[in-house]
Amino acid sequence: MNMRWWQLLLILICLSSIFSQPVEIVTYTDFLKNVDQSAVDYIISQWENADILILCERDHREATQYQLIKEVISHPYFIENVGIVFTEIGGRNYSERLNQILTDDSIPEKEARKKITNIYCDFYYQILWEKSAFLEILCYVDFLNRINETKIRVELSDIPIDWGNITREEYKNMIDNIGDRDKKIADHIISYIENETTSQKALVIMNYRHAFNNTPLDSQDPMDNVGRYIFDRFPGKVKNILLNTSVKDLENGGYKLVNNGLWDASFRIMDINDAGFDFENSPFGNDLFDMFPYFETKKKYKEIFSGMVYYKHLNEHKLSVGIPGISSNEFHKKFKKRLEIAGISWPMDKVLKWLAQLEEVKIFTYEDIDKYEKTIHSILK
Repeated sequence: MNMRWWQLLLILICLSSIFSQPVEIVTYTDFLKNVDQSAVDYIISQWENADILILCERDHREATQYQLIKEVISHPYFIENVGIVFTEIGGRNYSERLNQILTDDSIPEKEARKKITNIYCDFYYQILWEKSAFLEILCYVDFLNRINETKIRVELSDIPIDWGNITREEYKNMIDNIGDRDKKIADHIISYIENETTSQKALVIMNYRHAFNNTPLDSQDPMDNVGRYIFDRFPGKVKNILLNTSVKDLENGGYKLVNNGLWDASFRIMDINDAGFDFENSPFGNDLFDMFPYFETKKKYKEIFSGMVYYKHLNEHKLSVGIPGISSNEFHKKFKKRLEIAGISWPMDKVLKWLAQLEEVKIFTYEDIDKYEKTIHSILK
């Protein structure tokens, strides 16, 4: 008899948990009950019906997303059938030099990392790319290429930069004409896929709006973004996937949660932090697209992205900044000259201090994480 009472109590507790969910998120949690693919499995499966997969990177500094990318590029399917990663970050004039290192396993691993780091410190037009996660993914490709016969290529796709030869006037002119950057990145990716690859399959990593497709957000023409041009050039062969992230909060400053926190609260209450699914025929895809709040739009998420992956709750995300080995005497002088080319006047003691701070990788979390958690708990209470 006591056992029956305990069984009844357990059933009541379970029912209470289900029916105590806020009404507005039940649609989302009901959908999530039937999601059975992990983030990496979902991403890999997309190449069954598409050639080019654009992954919408979240905050450049966020490191856990690169753990997911490591899982994708180390997957046997990717190595044997895709084998190339296009990146938004990194001047394309460094690609050949980088890939010579990444595909040459005769170079000792420690020496290869040093060479990769040297390229990393020079390959971006914004003076220095101090985010550490991308450096780690490049070194991971070097590791994978040492243990696999089929080599992975990383094709840097951004505008070229040569800090050793550019003048201040030339740099200013480049920055003044940066408006066509997306078109130039897309043109490089398209040309490489059409002329240099056999399968035409590729992974393209683009941040934020650069990953949007070719659907206009309002009545105007499509946005000038990389994804738009790739979708235009390869109709029916491209998919773009959103990584769970936050959105700009123009009203209060900083960032806020997607759809006022309903998405994150739904995943939290279902205890799901590794999943992927199509936006089509999902309540998430039917939500108003609130990721680009600079003008009003009636578009839905499913009209801008093919699907999404939810990989780690936001309070598990880790941001990282720093480049071990950067504070060498040789780079001090190069960096000070680079600042002068960009019109920035720093005394050497400030240069030394800043680079010394970057010598150690610093791990931290989102500036607005307390706001995110407060929003989630207000929904779930």
